[in-house]
Amino acid sequence: METSAPITTELDWLLRILVAAFCGALIGYERAIQRKTAGVRTHIVVAIASALFMIVSKYGFIDLLNMHDLSLDPSRIAAQIVAGISFIGILSTALLFIIQLFFHDDEIVDKLTPHIRFDILIDAINKPDVLPQIKQELENNKV
Repeated sequence: METSAPITTELDWLLRILVAAFCGALIGYERAIQRKTAGVRTHIVVAIASALFMIVSKYGFIDLLNMHDLSLDPSRIAAQIVAGISFIGILSTALLFIIQLFFHDDEIVDKLTPHIRFDILIDAINKPDVLPQIKQELENNKV
């Protein structure tokens, strides 16, 4: 019993992986131009891995599906990706909300950080108008 796929099917899978790599390279190039952290290589790897995962999800269980007494639904693998990405999105949104709540509210930051007093020595020789400017800037910044 031969279980390998015909060469045209394998070439079709390879073409899908190459198209995914090309699309990932385009996205990575666009991000690299903008000096973002995830660049070409990262997006190529993610795109190829995603394409391989979908190919395995769709075609990996064909030989088992041909059995008469076995019932499988290989599309569940692909469907759970959506649920997983949604879960990651919810967690990241909640984390960002908590960070903004704690670090952008001045009352909470004032309670968490101790008030520090320090002295600054400024050498302003022959510049009598500097001291009022410094005092004004310190008052403007609530120091």
